[in-house]
Amino acid sequence: MAGLMPVRICNGPANGTPPCPTRTLVPARPGSKQASRCPPCQAQWQTSRGTTLQRGYGPEHRWLRAQLLATYQPTDLCWRCGQPLGPDPSVLDLGHTDDRLGYMGLEHAACNRAQRRLFVG
Repeated sequence: MAGLMPVRICNGPANGTPPCPTRTLVPARPGSKQASRCPPCQAQWQTSRGTTLQRGYGPEHRWLRAQLLATYQPTDLCWRCGQPLGPDPSVLDLGHTDDRLGYMGLEHAACNRAQRRLFVG
């Protein structure tokens, strides 16, 4: 059965709460236990997220991230985990403070997303 893509039931517009009304089968995301969303649930989820500005990723955030990336060294440390940032800037985020009112500095995207999961649940 090589070559078959695993499928799961749509994750719904808000990660299963409420569930997808049509219970559509969608491709499973590689490396994730969560399913993707069917097109109607994806549209509803995208609308509910707000704009990039509302989520704290406006022009100031993009400018500061670009400035920090222009001067960072791969040996600089991730402020969250203390490990070197590494040579690939595409896997680095500009981390917000936990109250999202300011910035802490560059961090690994994996560290940033792990912290977000702690708050989102």
